[in-house]
Amino acid sequence: MIYMKALEKIKKKYTGKWIALSGGKVVAVSTDYHELHKGLKEKVVDNSVEVIYSPSPKDKKYETML
Repeated sequence: MIYMKALEKIKKKYTGKWIALSGGKVVAVSTDYHELHKGLKEKVVDNSVEVIYSPSPKDKKYETML
């Protein structure tokens, strides 16, 4: 449950962006998925990485969720 609260804070902070998380911590952020992916390839990440998108108000208006 704590993870969900932390995730909501992260999503609020990075609205409209792609967010890469490792071990519950933000390791990269970008407005472009491909740039995020490219940046992650260049980083050494010990744990697995989760990538999420935090929808902007415009995305929510059109019900776009990934």
